[in-house]
Amino acid sequence: MAYIIELSKRAEKDKRIWEKSGNVQIKNEINRLLTEIIEHPKIGSGDPKELTGEFAGCWSRKISKKDRMIYQIFPNYIYIIALRKHYKDH
Repeated sequence: MAYIIELSKRAEKDKRIWEKSGNVQIKNEINRLLTEIIEHPKIGSGDPKELTGEFAGCWSRKISKKDRMIYQIFPNYIYIIALRKHYKDH
């Protein structure tokens, strides 16, 4: 099943920040992870983890050593919450 990706306002802002940063490696990693989670949101690269506590029901994947993609999986779409920082920093 292929999911539809929806970005939160926060994730849209994060994506614009990465685009303006000129960090091609991070931009490529974000695009690769987004492409991957469309098909397999719970497995794959970026060390996917189901979160607990304040972010229960959300998932996280590593973009870099300090940055994470945080997202929720719904029946027909994936809602991207953030594309920068660690979930502990939100």
